[in-house]
Amino acid sequence: MILAPSSPLAAWLPLHLAVPLRHYLTPSIVHRSEEGHRFTWHMKPRGKEAEVRFFAFDPKTQESWSTNQLLFLTSRQIQKMSSRPYMIRQLARYLAAEPETDGREGVEIRVESFAALNGRPRQLLIDPEADLAAVPAHALRHNPGIVPLKPLLQTSR
Repeated sequence: MILAPSSPLAAWLPLHLAVPLRHYLTPSIVHRSEEGHRFTWHMKPRGKEAEVRFFAFDPKTQESWSTNQLLFLTSRQIQKMSSRPYMIRQLARYLAAEPETDGREGVEIRVESFAALNGRPRQLLIDPEADLAAVPAHALRHNPGIVPLKPLLQTSR
């Protein structure tokens, strides 16, 4: 059976081959940054432990205060969200619109986020100086604010 170029299947087939393979085009390690991880053929090829704390920061006064994500999420949701940068960004955008910012204009939401991938030591996952409420989401490009994974030091024997 040969597919005609105008066939809907001719458009559907390349799309369903390209989407699961798009993680090869991302500059980061997909198991850490989660960029290009959804809709791929990865099942659970990694172990990842993470923790995150959210802070509101007023650039005018240089004042910073922590926010309580337990007011908005269950402990299971926090556990899932803490290792996924796209979910951290979504919560940051939500927190920026919350009354907890005391009605101040221009409040930034920053995070202190660490992750350990496959038993490695914990490393920064997201830049603590990035205003996550203002970071745009990119489905096909590298998302700013995600810190690259540092390589393990090789020991000579």
